[in-house]
Amino acid sequence: LNMSKNKLRKLPVEINSFTKLRQLTLFDNKLSYINITIKSLEVLNIGQNEFLVLPDIPPTIVSLNADFNKLTSFNSSFENLTKLSLNLNNISQISSRIYLPKLTFLDIGRNKLTSLPDLSKMTPNLVILECANNFLENFPILPTSIHELNLSYNQIKEIPPTISELQKLS
Repeated sequence: LNMSKNKLRKLPVEINSFTKLRQLTLFDNKLSYINITIKSLEVLNIGQNEFLVLPDIPPTIVSLNADFNKLTSFNSSFENLTKLSLNLNNISQISSRIYLPKLTFLDIGRNKLTSLPDLSKMTPNLVILECANNFLENFPILPTSIHELNLSYNQIKEIPPTISELQKLS
């Protein structure tokens, strides 16, 4: 179901009656809150809306796009997420208590981050990290599973010797 580029301010509770819906795209609306409990849902795109915090999402979600909202922090663990995009928000902190065991793709570019938690613990299977255009001062602690890394346009002063542990970088 694609309801992109409308003027939706709320989502009717009846949306949860779709028991076979796998993908819901709500990109470019006026939403700031949603209550989705669809147990079959795997892909959710809420990019370019007015969310201040991430909504609760069903545990079946594997891909979440919340680009270009008004998020200021990220404090949610999602056990089945493999792809998470939070680009173009106002995120200044990410909780170190988050655990995203299946996450392989993370885009947190164009935010207001000055530091990152230990990503080797938070995202042990991360393959791609997009973290350009932030204010990072230190090179982040990364899992050895990283293949692609973008830390351009930050404030990093040095690359640590531990970068040699990232043997999968390509």
